[in-house]
Amino acid sequence: IEIGDRAFAHTNHPLGSPAGDGDLLQNSAARLRQADALLANRRALTLSDAAAILSNVEDDAHPLCMSYRPFEGVPVGTVCSILMELDAGRLHLRKGPDPTRPFKTYGF
Repeated sequence: IEIGDRAFAHTNHPLGSPAGDGDLLQNSAARLRQADALLANRRALTLSDAAAILSNVEDDAHPLCMSYRPFEGVPVGTVCSILMELDAGRLHLRKGPDPTRPFKTYGF
């Protein structure tokens, strides 16, 4: 996939694979479409822009920051949200699916 010089999102699942169907992969595809829409025509993001996108809960069925829900007998949801400032050597981490919880910052 050619991304060019714009901001981009990714999913945790290989959506183009032959196994690219089923509820879990449909959820990933829907969340990726949302992220792409929020990133549309952006070349760069501020840290707060990126945090807002990762905190998005606007889609009830497939929120980007998703509370745990049962899926085939297993709870599925946002484990954590991570922002990285590679040049500054900082990682910002928020555990769990609560979009109001603050990020903690770690140096590396």
